[in-house]
Amino acid sequence: MDQKTLLINLQKDFVKIANEGTLFEKGTEIYAKEIKDGTFLLFNVFADKRRMPIQAMIATYDCLESIALNAPNQLLFQLKINNIADLHYLKTYLSAAV
Repeated sequence: MDQKTLLINLQKDFVKIANEGTLFEKGTEIYAKEIKDGTFLLFNVFADKRRMPIQAMIATYDCLESIALNAPNQLLFQLKINNIADLHYLKTYLSAAV
């Protein structure tokens, strides 16, 4: 799966969060999915893809609406996705964690 395919899947399977806070740089697209009560899998797609294309995070928040506005209560996992190997690592991690 390449980054383009990942973005298509994110748009289908995740909720796009309005980036109205100051935690993420302007132009960052945030996609989130609750995987457990209060624990969310997030994908942050940065506007400047050369610097950091996509970031995956697992973090706890009070609610879905607080994701772009507040820092997470707890950051459990974070991965910068630069290539296909990073996607395979993320898939392996998620399979083991669940």
